[in-house]
Amino acid sequence: MGFSLHLQKISKIIPDGCRDLIFWSRPGQKPNWAITALDCRPHFSQMEHGAELVGFRLQPGTLIKAAELIKSMGHLEADPKRIMGRIEDFCTLPPSINEALSCIGAPQTTSVQHAAKQLGVNIRTLQRLIGAPTGRTPARWLALARARRAARLIAKSANLAETAYKCGYSDQAHMSRELRRWFETGPSKLHLETTIGQQLADPGYY
Repeated sequence: MGFSLHLQKISKIIPDGCRDLIFWSRPGQKPNWAITALDCRPHFSQMEHGAELVGFRLQPGTLIKAAELIKSMGHLEADPKRIMGRIEDFCTLPPSINEALSCIGAPQTTSVQHAAKQLGVNIRTLQRLIGAPTGRTPARWLALARARRAARLIAKSANLAETAYKCGYSDQAHMSRELRRWFETGPSKLHLETTIGQQLADPGYY
C-alpha cells in the first residue's frame, strides 16, 4: 500500500479520490491531526501566517480506522518515518477494492457495466464492493477518473472535442458540465488555473 507526503499550500483543493492524514501547527501551539473526507467538489484551504500544514495522502479506496489513528497521533510532529508506521497500523487497502477501482478508472473502461464484466461480477456486486467501504458509487468513481483525465489533457492544450471523445463523454457539452461539477471551472479556463494543473500532476485517482 503506497502513501505520499505533500506540503499543502494551495488555496483551491480539487477532488483527487484520496483521503489525507493532515498535520497542522501554529506558532506556539501543539500540533493537530485530522483526516479529510472524499471531496466531490473543490474546497478552499486558508493558511494562517506562520502555520505549517503537511498531508500524508492515502491511496484511493484505503479503509481507515479514523478515530484510532487520530488518537494514536497525539501531538506527534510530522516525522514521515514515524507517521508511516502509524498509518500502516490503522489503514488497509483490500486487494479486491484496489482491483475494482483500478478497473473502473482505467482509460479503456467505458461504463460501470463494462468494469463489472471485466472484473467478472455483476453490477450489484460491484456496487456493494465499492459503495459501502468508500462511500462512493462505482459511477461516481468513473466520473471522477474521466474528469481528471480530461482536465489533464485540456491543461496541455488538447482539442476539446477530441478530448471529450477520448474520455468517454457523449459530446463536448457533456464534458464541460462534468468539469464544472468537479472543478468549478470550465474547459476554456482550466489552463489558466495553474494550481489545478499542479494538483492534477500529483498522485490521485487516475
